[in-house]
Amino acid sequence: MTKLRKDEYLNLDRAARRLGVSYRSLKRMIEEGKIPYRQLGPRTYRISSIELDQWIRNKNYPARYQPEEEKVFDV
Repeated sequence: MTKLRKDEYLNLDRAARRLGVSYRSLKRMIEEGKIPYRQLGPRTYRISSIELDQWIRNKNYPARYQPEEEKVFDV
C-alpha cells in the first residue's frame, strides 16, 4: 500500500494567511527568491502546501501557522 499526502496549491492570499504575513510581504519573499512557488501566468502564482510546510520546518520560520503532522492517505 502506498501512502501519499494530499497536496494543495494555495493562492497568495491563503499562503500569506498561513504564514501570518501580509500579501505584500509574501510577494516580496517571492521576488527575493526566499520561498518556493510556481508561476502560472504573468501575475498568477501558486504555492504548494507541502513545499510551504517543508519550507517552514527547514527555516524554523516563526509563523503563526505551524504545520500539522503529515497527513497520509491510502491509495
